[in-house]
Amino acid sequence: MPGPLDFRFLLGHALQISLISFFQYLQAIIVTAATLLYATGVYRIRCRVGHERVVARSQTLAFTVAAILFVVTLSQPVDDIADASFSAHP
Repeated sequence: MPGPLDFRFLLGHALQISLISFFQYLQAIIVTAATLLYATGVYRIRCRVGHERVVARSQTLAFTVAAILFVVTLSQPVDDIADASFSAHP
C-alpha cells in the first residue's frame, strides 16, 4: 500500500484522472461535431430540395436520440456501474 507521500502513486493517480477527463472531453467534442455536421447537412438539403423529401424528421430524431444515448452510455456514472456489474456493460 503506497504511503501518503508516495509521489509516484499520486502522479499516476493524477495522470489516470486527467486521461479520463481528456477522453470524456474528446467524446463530447466528437459527438458535438458529428451532430453539428449532421444538422448543417440536413438544413442545407432541406433548403435546396424541400422538407421531408430527402431526410425525414423521424430520421433526424433518431440520430439525435442515438447521439444522446451514446453520451449517456459512456458517461462516468454509467461507467462506474459497469465496473461494478458485468451485466451493465454496453
